[in-house]
Amino acid sequence: MAIGVLVVDDSSFFRQQICKLINSFGDFKVIGTALNGREAIKKAESLNPGLITMDYEMPGMDGITAVREIMAQKSVPILMLSSLSYDGAKITLDALDAGAADYLLKDFESFAKTTSKTQNELYKRLIALTSAAPAKQAAPAALKKERHREGKTSVLAKGKNASASSVKLRRPDKLAKLSSFDVLLIGCSTGGPAAATRLLTSVSGDFPLPIVIALHMPEYFTDTFAKRLNSISKLQVKEAEQGDVLRRGTVYLAPGGKQLMFDKNNRKQLNVMAHRAELEYAPCVDVLYASAAKDPSRKSLALVLTGMGSDGMEGCKMLKRQGSTIWVQDEASCVVNGMPGAVVKSGSADAVLSLDLLADIFKAGS
Repeated sequence: MAIGVLVVDDSSFFRQQICKLINSFGDFKVIGTALNGREAIKKAESLNPGLITMDYEMPGMDGITAVREIMAQKSVPILMLSSLSYDGAKITLDALDAGAADYLLKDFESFAKTTSKTQNELYKRLIALTSAAPAKQAAPAALKKERHREGKTSVLAKGKNASASSVKLRRPDKLAKLSSFDVLLIGCSTGGPAAATRLLTSVSGDFPLPIVIALHMPEYFTDTFAKRLNSISKLQVKEAEQGDVLRRGTVYLAPGGKQLMFDKNNRKQLNVMAHRAELEYAPCVDVLYASAAKDPSRKSLALVLTGMGSDGMEGCKMLKRQGSTIWVQDEASCVVNGMPGAVVKSGSADAVLSLDLLADIFKAGS
């Protein structure tokens, strides 16, 4: 049975194009449309969609207000359609704070031509969000999966094919102390902004490590996100720049559309590199982690949070061989378990931790 989608957009052009794309996928079916936020709230309640696509600028009631109202009534994955601009970045981050699960960049040209890239990006997000969502309606067989919930439990991964449901329990007090590492590396994607915000706002100002984050975000978005985090966290948060030298208690966010790496000659320096076309992500978690792994003396703690795909898995393998420690977010607290799940299945994860437990560890700063 196809998953029902509610499409919310005040533009007749975008409504038509989005509906056309969604109905062509087979796994999904548009069951309703809405022209503004107020209408979206009513139809979300009456139609009970499995997923909602949401524009942000609409007459009567904007998308952010609608997201907040809908999520207050029930949990449903909401995909925001955003523009690639500073204003679009700020509004998108507001929508994610309000409860939206993910976003997709929207522009007239890409939807008018319905390029394969636009189709693929939309389909991947719909699949990822509905796979993770506890939808009340039946999902296609390809999307059904068992979800093991660990709550606040920490688990130790063993074996190449280990999963969060098969690993041996490990007591949180047996985890290595943060102060025993040189740097904390964080990689994430879908759901990552909310997860990173949760962790970075839980810490005190005397956090013992520099933090380097690779989050799948386009240009404009990372600078806006870094400034937002800096305003609400006790840590200094900045978009990383060429030549930045790591300092304790400072967070360096990889700039969107580029790659962030450790300098091979100066272990505390970061280099910002141009994106290479053969890499799928910019920034890429694998690139950051692989560069950290080239220093045999560096004691890295690598954390892989919620995200679609498997970026970070190969980098974690390299870090593991180098002697670093790998923690991943557990499936139950992820928006999408793709990235953490891939690390667990590869056998590289030392511990699988809920977001609540990670926040407690960050708060303690031990």
